[in-house]
Amino acid sequence: MAEAGEPWRKNTNNTNGSCVFPEYGVDLNRNYNFHWGEGTSNPCIASYQGPSAGSEPETQAIQTFASSIFPDQRGPGDTDPAPQDTTRCIYQPAQLGQRVIWPWGWTSASAPNMTQLQTLGRKLAFFNDYASHQSFQLHRATGTSDDWAYGTMGIATYSFELGTTFAQSCESFESDIYPENRDALMFAFKAARQPYIDPLGLNHWM
Repeated sequence: MAEAGEPWRKNTNNTNGSCVFPEYGVDLNRNYNFHWGEGTSNPCIASYQGPSAGSEPETQAIQTFASSIFPDQRGPGDTDPAPQDTTRCIYQPAQLGQRVIWPWGWTSASAPNMTQLQTLGRKLAFFNDYASHQSFQLHRATGTSDDWAYGTMGIATYSFELGTTFAQSCESFESDIYPENRDALMFAFKAARQPYIDPLGLNHWM
């Protein structure tokens, strides 16, 4: 759909409600099994959360795969911090915004590991000169992949909102977006070893 020129942010599930093209589908980044159900239930809205948590096969596949390769390093409560020696990160690209954002998105409250998440997020943004902040400061969003990964497993999770338009050209990606993000991504890869410890000291990495 996107390649055909539609500003499409959902999947193509047309079984919910009576939506017509191009309004149908489920926003997969509102469909995860963590604080789901606090978003819109209107199936024709761009941020429709789906009929139930994890209802979409795409969401199920990602959750199953991530849970199979990442250990659960965090307690079940919303205020339980992940341990300092937590390993691994998830970095996911998103279009349009020039921001680096981290959990929580479902609430304005700080995530239990806010200091560590903020430290790494700001260092990533230093390299690409993007804005950096908690996801909620952009807008409230529930059932998101960032909140799910951090909330269920304690993984340091970030979204890179890349570019300046919804459908960035390949030429622009190669000439602008990749060069301005390369160093941030290289730093991000190094940080994945111990994301809540290593970013507190930069000099020995470089």
